[in-house]
Amino acid sequence: MKHSTILVLMLLSFAVITGLIFLGKSKAPAVAPVSAHTEWQAPLQNGKRSETPNKDNVSHGFRVRMARLENRIREEPEDTTALSEMAALLQDAHRPDSAAVLFERYVRLHPENRQAWLDLANNYGEVGKWQRAEEAMRRMLEHYPEDPAGMFNLGAIAANRGDTKAASEWWTRVRQAPDPALSAMAADALARIDTGNP
Repeated sequence: MKHSTILVLMLLSFAVITGLIFLGKSKAPAVAPVSAHTEWQAPLQNGKRSETPNKDNVSHGFRVRMARLENRIREEPEDTTALSEMAALLQDAHRPDSAAVLFERYVRLHPENRQAWLDLANNYGEVGKWQRAEEAMRRMLEHYPEDPAGMFNLGAIAANRGDTKAASEWWTRVRQAPDPALSAMAADALARIDTGNP
């Protein structure tokens, strides 16, 4: 399986309303999906469970990296490396609105970065901004026509908005895609719509 396919599959893990797979993160390592019956626990740190990251327990290293990136961007507003790094850092810190702002700036400067489009839509989806997530995927398709991940995500966005007809249309197109993993995911999503259990 191609590295990009694995990333797309990992990153298509978000859905708010329907429980359908959506999209995701480019730098995350492959992890097993967590089922509804799995109890999540924070990882061990020095023999103790660490807390879920939040604004009160962010490490000093995070703050230093953010300050350096902010300075780089202030000095050079079109530094795409700094924009991308800071957007990813904010995404990892569960600040999707702030990450989306930087991903928007980044894709205006570097529109051929497919993963940045997926990350942008993911951040909008995390905060329920479905219209903006859809716009990001449609803009990505202008650069990558018939991209199966973009089309699959448009189906997931439509499903999250309650538009199962549009979701079915997108997923029917993806089912014919040469990517067997996405094709199977689209077939599964279509079957859920057909049974009325998205």
